[in-house]
Amino acid sequence: MSTPQSVAERRRLESFRSIATERLTRLNLGWIQIEQGQADPGMSAALLRDLHTLKGEAGLLGFSAMANVCHRLEDILRTVVPNGTIDTATGDLILRGFDLLAAALSSDDPAAADVDGIQAFLGEHKLLSPPHAAASASPMRTADPPDKSKAATSRGPDRTTLGASETSVRVTAARLDRMREIVGELMLTRARLDLSAHEFRRTRQIALAFHEQVSVHSHELGRTFDRLLQAIYGIDLRLREDRYRVTNLIAELDGVVRELRLVPLETLLRTYPLAVHALARELGREIRIEFDGEAVEVDRSMLERLADPLLHLVRNAVDHGIEPPDVRVRAGKARVGTVTLHARLNGQKLEVEVGDDGAGIDVEAVRTRAIELGFHDAATAKNLSEDQVLRTLFQPGMSTRREVTQISGRGIGLDVVLRSIEELGGTVTVRTVLGQERTISLSVPVASALASMVLFDVETGRYALPAASVAEIVDTASYESVDGLDGPAIRYGGVLIPLISLVALLGETPRGSGSAGSEAPTVQRLLVVRSGRGLVALSGSSHHAQREVVQKAAGKLFSHTRLITGAIPLEDGSLSLVLSPSELLPDATAQRPRAQHAVTAKPEHAAPSRSVRTVLVVDDSPVVRDLLAEALRAHGVRVLEAGDGEEALARLDASPEITLIVSDVDMPKLDGIGLVQRVRARGGPQRIPIVIVSMRASTEDQRRAVEAGADAYMVKTDLTHSGLWALLARFLG
Repeated sequence: MSTPQSVAERRRLESFRSIATERLTRLNLGWIQIEQGQADPGMSAALLRDLHTLKGEAGLLGFSAMANVCHRLEDILRTVVPNGTIDTATGDLILRGFDLLAAALSSDDPAAADVDGIQAFLGEHKLLSPPHAAASASPMRTADPPDKSKAATSRGPDRTTLGASETSVRVTAARLDRMREIVGELMLTRARLDLSAHEFRRTRQIALAFHEQVSVHSHELGRTFDRLLQAIYGIDLRLREDRYRVTNLIAELDGVVRELRLVPLETLLRTYPLAVHALARELGREIRIEFDGEAVEVDRSMLERLADPLLHLVRNAVDHGIEPPDVRVRAGKARVGTVTLHARLNGQKLEVEVGDDGAGIDVEAVRTRAIELGFHDAATAKNLSEDQVLRTLFQPGMSTRREVTQISGRGIGLDVVLRSIEELGGTVTVRTVLGQERTISLSVPVASALASMVLFDVETGRYALPAASVAEIVDTASYESVDGLDGPAIRYGGVLIPLISLVALLGETPRGSGSAGSEAPTVQRLLVVRSGRGLVALSGSSHHAQREVVQKAAGKLFSHTRLITGAIPLEDGSLSLVLSPSELLPDATAQRPRAQHAVTAKPEHAAPSRSVRTVLVVDDSPVVRDLLAEALRAHGVRVLEAGDGEEALARLDASPEITLIVSDVDMPKLDGIGLVQRVRARGGPQRIPIVIVSMRASTEDQRRAVEAGADAYMVKTDLTHSGLWALLARFLG
């Protein structure tokens, strides 16, 4: 057990690393501003103060290597900054020093012996020669006098705001995440309480009806029933009052947690000048980056998930957008290109635009490239609108570059952007003017604890899509299906859009006309969704509802399928799987029926050898069944599948060679607990092991499964292929 002293030391070390990381971010940003000529007069002094303070902190905590590097950097800055001109080599030397500080900070060795380059850096006693010509200046720097208004927007944070207030406290990110999870669980508990209250009211109505019948036959029993009804009424009243109070408390707590988790967008944006600086030098560009809206505040986890997409867009603007200086001059432009990041709040949405004043996008060149790469045939591509052509830029494998470099050419950058933003429940749009500019706009929710989703059923499965991606829900009768170039389509908004069957795409088994709950809704509807390639119409869904829900990660079990991006626990204990809009048309080059994209079961071998182990996978979700089956087949296991407990019992009768059952809990007809009980009641010469794999993670659910006779219990969100096999191998021998 840790002693109080070791605990205090660990907390002190965590605090130092957090503060030192902030200082390093300011140092990098401040130096870039000095090189670009955008720094305030006091910036160099501020950098020296930060370096000196960091040196002292590192020395006190025993980080001797960091202290030595800080001292070396102080010497360099005190020598070169008064000259007023920074040559490229010295700038690179200082940035290398900052990189070494970051590496030393991450090292467990105070001397940072595991960090390459520190001793060489400390050994360079002679400074590089001062610059003698403008040609040696950094390519990031412009010869024009800095625009004070623009400099203000790209300037680092006000030094007076960086110091901690006497009344402030530091809260770890992990604790903030846990607080958000607790609020999410409380919201789900409130929803379950609402469901219980609704069922209680129905029970009260039944009791009232029964009271009338009892009173007719027995006056004494009627009086007893009166007292029972009064008690039921009192409980119902208190339940409604408690629901109202709990709802208000959760809303208040949610507001407090949201405020605690809000951080300014500046904390992310201020790291980009360094990335632009390095890439511009590598490509021979001269680029200025400008910000607007750094003070906008968003949820911390949302900011973390925006980091990669925004960095992709910024790098893409430098590589694909801004032209080389000589090309810009010949086109009548300034040598220095400008990349802009503009952020604003629009209701509960954060809108971020990444623009540049470069060459823009040649739509016709993109159209031709899409044909060359097989994304469209010539006839289809000819009829695509400009917006549809631009959407192909976000397809996996699509690149306008004909050669592959370390930076681009593989067609994965914008694909990553689209998928990441759609996973956040957001949208991506593009606008461009050839030879002048282009802008890529992102729109995402401000907070990520709650997500606005459209929930719906597909046969017996429950699914969801981000509400931002659903353009409209329309009556099927109003849109007749026609044969398009790539299969079924409907005419929507004057253009043909693909018509996809969700039943086929998801591999759901259509319910028979005689099955319970098989009644079709009175009005058939289509979901019109903004996918990665534009609009698509989805058929086969029912019981649509838009709700604010708590979305959780789908878990490692779903890491091998891009179609599923998350999971929504519902108040009745069931689960809705969140679909990725960009994966609704997963293969843009395929000219085949979309049903082939469905997640379907692998063919079974009719006559397995005696050495082949046979496992029965039972789950009402075909997506989950396929993922579990894939993990098992990779180890040479024969897999049989069933969609519910009753089907599983029939499989057991027909296949006595089954040696293990892997089952979900929540299923129609006969659930997992009922299946375990029925199998155990059968007995037999050999006891078949049963492993429960469920989204239910509570101790009570696990206790019920074990008491029913289950041999093991795993939670789906914690599941990995290797972890699943490690558990099941114990029962397979």
